Formats: sequence, C-alpha cells, structure tokens
Amino acid sequence: MINSASVINVPFLEMREQLDELAAGGAKFFHIDLMDGHYVPNLCMPIKLIRELKDAYPQIVMDVHIMVTNPQDYIERLREAGADYVAFHTDSTPFVRRIINEIHGAGMKAGIVINPSQRIDHIEPYIEYVDMVMLMAVEPGFAG
Repeated sequence: MINSASVINVPFLEMREQLDELAAGGAKFFHIDLMDGHYVPNLCMPIKLIRELKDAYPQIVMDVHIMVTNPQDYIERLREAGADYVAFHTDSTPFVRRIINEIHGAGMKAGIVINPSQRIDHIEPYIEYVDMVMLMAVEPGFAG
C-alpha cells in the first residue's frame, strides 16, 4: 500500500511551506487531484501545478488523480507536466484498456479508481493491466 500526501486541502497561500514540511518529513508521493467540472461538479488544481511541484520536488512521485470526462485528452499534457502516476475513473470512458495503454505508452504508471458506490467487479477486468488501484473513501469531486 502507498500513502500519497494529498495537496487538495492545502491552503494556496501556505502551499510551499506545508509541502516543504511534507517533503522534509519523508513524503514519497504527492497526490494531485484534477477535476474538470463535468465528470464532477468541482474544479481543482491546474495541470501547470504538477510541473511546478515536479520542478520543486524532483524526488517526490507525482500521483495524479483525474476526475474528468475524456481522460485521453489529458494524457500528453500530464506527461509533459511530469506526472508519474495517472489514475482515472473507469466509468468516465468506454475505452478503459486504450486509456491504460496510452498512459503506459507515455511512460507513466496507470491506475484505476473505484468509488464507494461501485462494486469491486466493476474494476476486476482491468486490475492485471494497471500499476495501482485507488480506493475512494468519498464520492468523486470532494475531499475526504
């Protein structure tokens, strides 16, 4: 199991200070949520933040959770931004295997997400093809 420090609730004006503390405390992963306002009702974290975090903390793995419709539209930009892991919701696309292959083809690790309201058999067909499975404690779009 991997613990990834989420940046979603870090106050913007305190972000550098708090992330420095996490890094100094031994954090190995930063979890960054991207939301498009369509798959989920909220918006969160611009893609450029990933590049800024990767430049500031090159030793820390950037674990990106995309809550978006059309996840394929984000893969190249996430690669360019320095994402290491990209996890997406299997109900956001009919092309789950293709998205997994595109993420791997871009040199990143692929993950799938299961929501609290979903049954585990919803993701079982894909588990052997991914590098991680993210278990949500709350429905997508909200911190928890």
